[in-house]
Amino acid sequence: MALKISRRNPRILVSLKEQYPDMRAEQVKQSIQEYLDLPVQGIKIKKVYTIDKKMKTEDLQSITSGPLVDPIIEEATTVDQLDPNYDWTIEISYKKGMTDNLGKTAQITIEDYLGANFEDKESVQSTTQYLLKGNVTYVDIKLIAEELLANSLIEDIVIHKNDGSLENEEIFPVEVIHIDIDDDALFSISQQRQLALSLNEMKAIRQYFSDESVVNERTQCGLPAQPTDVELEAIAQTWSEHCKHKIFNATIHYTENGKKEIINSVFKTYIQKATEELTKKCDWLVSVFTDNAGIISFNDKYNICFKVETHNSPSALDPYGGALTGILGVNRDIMGAGNAARTFANTDVFCFAPPNYP
Repeated sequence: MALKISRRNPRILVSLKEQYPDMRAEQVKQSIQEYLDLPVQGIKIKKVYTIDKKMKTEDLQSITSGPLVDPIIEEATTVDQLDPNYDWTIEISYKKGMTDNLGKTAQITIEDYLGANFEDKESVQSTTQYLLKGNVTYVDIKLIAEELLANSLIEDIVIHKNDGSLENEEIFPVEVIHIDIDDDALFSISQQRQLALSLNEMKAIRQYFSDESVVNERTQCGLPAQPTDVELEAIAQTWSEHCKHKIFNATIHYTENGKKEIINSVFKTYIQKATEELTKKCDWLVSVFTDNAGIISFNDKYNICFKVETHNSPSALDPYGGALTGILGVNRDIMGAGNAARTFANTDVFCFAPPNYP
């Protein structure tokens, strides 16, 4: 018996009729067999349109048999269920904020067909559904989805076991990391997991999770005494140079030619102090270090708001969908400064390391 999926919005599922060969599905199957050496025996591909709009039943039925389907070679249904003839279902759709051209085209088509426009918060989202048959595990299916079918930077992946046996624990495994270990092993965790935390920071985390009151509180909340991988990642991210600016704000003991100097924050001592000294000598610095971005006077009528970031993009990741970190953050801070500035330009600086660096 097919397992029905409970969803908030109606979905139209479009697939090739059985008598027509699906060359795209055949190519995907061959790629899985050749590149991943996995025993996938059959694949079926469907286009899925999720309609985030209240619709009359007759309008939905009309669309299902109408403009989104080629009636000669395709068939469509609004019955949303897992196909028992296949073992797994992978659904891939664009993340929120990414341009979904197929979904936008479907929305315009529906508007023209029904003669009714979508409201601002209403939309159509496209999803590609892959049905796979074969003796493969969840780990295999996840590998297929991430390596061959989707770009995880811009797309979301949802996996279903078609007999309904896949539990959430399998989809989102949580690992308990034991950090009550010696210093060398403790620092290895930071290195292996790319947490970018120093030994002293890892020791501080170890000390926190060994505190008896912390252990008791975690036990009452149903949490393990030792941190999970998610918690360690959250701590590392929050404690990162990007978020915490540890180097900029640190107390630095500097020695050169036998002369010792203590610098209480590079940021406060040089960057902020230099700007404050400049403020005493000019009247065009309107707002500095007090809001989301800096504001300077341009003329009698306008001020200019400017913001820079101390990084350009997630440099460890391919900015396939755009270097979001280096653009959205500065635009957000400009729009949030003062009474909300209007953005009109972005600058871009790319910094290279010394060319003779080994």
